[in-house]
Amino acid sequence: MHNKGHRLTPSREPDRVEKSRAILYQRRANSYQHSRHNRLQLGAGRVTTVAQLRDAGNYRVPTACRRTGSADRRVVLMLAACCLMCNPAEVIGPPPSDDRLIAFSSDSNSVGGLSIFTMHADGSRKTRITQSGSFDQFPIWSPGGDSIAFDSDRVDGIPRVWVMAADGSNAHPIAVGYYPRWSPSGTQLLFTAKTDNGIYAVFVANPDGSDQHRLTANPLGEVRAAWSPDGRRIVFSAYPEGTMNLYVVNADGSGQRQLTNTTGFSDEAAWSPDGKYIAFTHGPADDLGAIHIIKADGGDDRTLSLPGCAGAAWAPDSKDLAFSCANDSKPRIYRMRLDGSGRYPLTSPDFLSVGAAWKP
Repeated sequence: MHNKGHRLTPSREPDRVEKSRAILYQRRANSYQHSRHNRLQLGAGRVTTVAQLRDAGNYRVPTACRRTGSADRRVVLMLAACCLMCNPAEVIGPPPSDDRLIAFSSDSNSVGGLSIFTMHADGSRKTRITQSGSFDQFPIWSPGGDSIAFDSDRVDGIPRVWVMAADGSNAHPIAVGYYPRWSPSGTQLLFTAKTDNGIYAVFVANPDGSDQHRLTANPLGEVRAAWSPDGRRIVFSAYPEGTMNLYVVNADGSGQRQLTNTTGFSDEAAWSPDGKYIAFTHGPADDLGAIHIIKADGGDDRTLSLPGCAGAAWAPDSKDLAFSCANDSKPRIYRMRLDGSGRYPLTSPDFLSVGAAWKP
């Protein structure tokens, strides 16, 4: 049911759960940079040194990572260590030509903070469309592709939802909050905001900011919601018992049911355009986790990436995903097929790039 009794209050207060994903990406990237020469970060916090690999005799080198014909055991061990730091499915070489558009946030050639860019889905023709000097992030295209909603702290350092034309012009704020998501009809936006009683909750509003109201009456709130492609359901993350899981409700806020039941966190859900799957990020608390997909009814949970990846976004044909991954560099935008194969980097390791979104 709708609940119009909660007023939004701008807040600068930090929150352990709701810290910027960009900060978590950078923290993970820094951790890898400091440890890349002498250890591997594998699975749920297990650290394996090169010496331990050698002693265990477990050092098979994937074919794609072989760079030398040397029989030197130390070289082979170091190559094995290097390869275990990356996803073995990553393809060496440029991605296939693809002129579909992806929006994302990056500090590349920026005047400070994060700017929003667009690029072709093969990584070519990157174009910066915002340059506020603030943190412009989480871009999302309108269903017609003529507008982009995003969040930015460019006014007084307070996160607000903004809407602009697809070329970056006519940007204007519509609400206090962040992580906007368009309805399939383009007539409403979901976003997360902090209420005056101190909880984070999902709100619904018209694209001009009018008729703002809470989606549910959950006493502990919820965050980061997304519509189903038919507009009838909404998926979001909530943590009523200290563990963040995915929940689904009807578009009017009724009929809530739990979709995942895991430890750690399940977050950043995205419904596939064909309605069959939901991609999301799952992992231990206070870290980035990995990309997972489940069937829309909650079954058949599959892991598609190694830890350190987040923010999956669906291609319009539901056959590819774009996402960010921080392995041994700053977070980069990648794309891959639905089975986890064909993993191509689309952005440079020299710049932080997060929050990919395909143009419909």
